[in-house]
Amino acid sequence: MIVGVIGSGSIGPDLAYGFLSSLAGKGGKVYLLDIKKEALDAGVGRIEGYVGKALSRGKISPKAAEATRAALVPTMEIKDLADCDYVLEAATEDLKTKRIILKNLEQIVRPDCLIGFATSGIPRARIASEALHPERCFVNHPFFPAWRTLPIEVVASGTDARLSARMMETIQELGKVPIATADVPAFAADDIFCNYICEAVRIVEDGVATPAQVDKIVNSAIGGGGPFNVMDLTRGNLLVAHCQELMQEEGGEWFAAPALLVKQGSERWHDPKAPGDPSHTQAQAQQVLDRILAVLLGRTYAVAENGVCDPSDLNWLIRTSLGFNQGMLDYGASLGAERVAELCLSYKKEHPGFPVPDCVAQKKLPVYLRDVTVQREGNIAIVTVRRPEFKNALCTQTVQELRKAFEQLDADPDVQGVVFTGFGG
Repeated sequence: MIVGVIGSGSIGPDLAYGFLSSLAGKGGKVYLLDIKKEALDAGVGRIEGYVGKALSRGKISPKAAEATRAALVPTMEIKDLADCDYVLEAATEDLKTKRIILKNLEQIVRPDCLIGFATSGIPRARIASEALHPERCFVNHPFFPAWRTLPIEVVASGTDARLSARMMETIQELGKVPIATADVPAFAADDIFCNYICEAVRIVEDGVATPAQVDKIVNSAIGGGGPFNVMDLTRGNLLVAHCQELMQEEGGEWFAAPALLVKQGSERWHDPKAPGDPSHTQAQAQQVLDRILAVLLGRTYAVAENGVCDPSDLNWLIRTSLGFNQGMLDYGASLGAERVAELCLSYKKEHPGFPVPDCVAQKKLPVYLRDVTVQREGNIAIVTVRRPEFKNALCTQTVQELRKAFEQLDADPDVQGVVFTGFGG
């Protein structure tokens, strides 16, 4: 497979290295394109650093390191992408610039080349609105750190099932786990993540707790490092604000980015030379956690209820992309429908524009499988163990879910056969 990555800035080199790790041993090739030589050289240097570190730690062999280096092709010429099977644009979050890149790219690549766009929130339809072949244009939203994190959200056109299947297969071949989402602002994960970040900022704005206290409280309860630590790692304050603007267009004023988030810009929340005191009272912890959980759970159940993402996929996606100890649907199930409703409805009293999903208000949380997916193709069912982070190893929960799935399929007269497999084959 020949792949092109456009953009050698914050995320492009990481994506290129991740793809190289999967393709180099198979004779594949990855082009890294940028119009600025300094950016391209810096990206190549970063990839070399990853290769050197993996080699020194015994993660890869000298032969694999050489294959990785040989498979990387840096370029400043878009015409060099002519033979690519797949090109991923990861240069910008500016819609106008994405459309210009797409226009130029479509003049170069083959008619069967798949084109992906790495964006945190811009809907696919807006990016591809002027494309010659919009059906082959996809959102491919990766997560930090892009070379290592498994999931990639995939938004398809919905008009060509064959191309959509090819896109999902391509993402798998590149060592990632494709998660299908609807074409809505911020998709699935960033709807949840960005609103989580904004609530953390509002908590600081309201004087309830400091960034150091919020991070300590949240990380101790649900993991993920804490919202402000994550923002300092990614320098993503303005990107979150941009996603909030997109969601606010359709969702209303509650989705507006807090003024403090915009004011913070690219500045860190924590001063490494003078870290804040994370100590806090129990009352602070309760207030912070109640607000954070209300937003996390409210948005998670909204994404599931609105059909943006399959609940099983969503639960896995949030755990692996955001680094929480559990998927948010798992966390909600552990709290119980009564407590989830109490958290969300209490929050809504203080924040009237907050949308509470019907399933939460009615205390009827969705039922889902955590480790197993079941798909139907005519009268054939495909049962897949989806635990790629554990190489699909079975655990007690997985076995119980398999038993439940097989019992339901056995009782279904329309099912004539079952294919049992693991993610990736």
